Amino acid sequence: RTPAAIEDLIAAYEAANAAGRVRWRIYAGNILGAAYSVIGLHEDAWRFGDEAVRHYQGAGSNQELGDAYFRRGNASLNAGEFAAAES
Repeated sequence: RTPAAIEDLIAAYEAANAAGRVRWRIYAGNILGAAYSVIGLHEDAWRFGDEAVRHYQGAGSNQELGDAYFRRGNASLNAGEFAAAES
């Protein structure tokens, strides 16, 4: 079921992007990045985390920014990139 779930997440990410719904795109990307991290697509997972970090850095939302840093760091940790995860 993982491939079907990932296909749905990709569709949600793309639909939110096409509709200009940035918050929903970031949300779908966070979940998609977590799924990618679990199946070993660490670089893609990190990219989604980084997208969220860049978005929330200017948004003034410390909780969401902290969550984005966590997801990006978790992707680095799962990839075995411990120095990147630590920073």
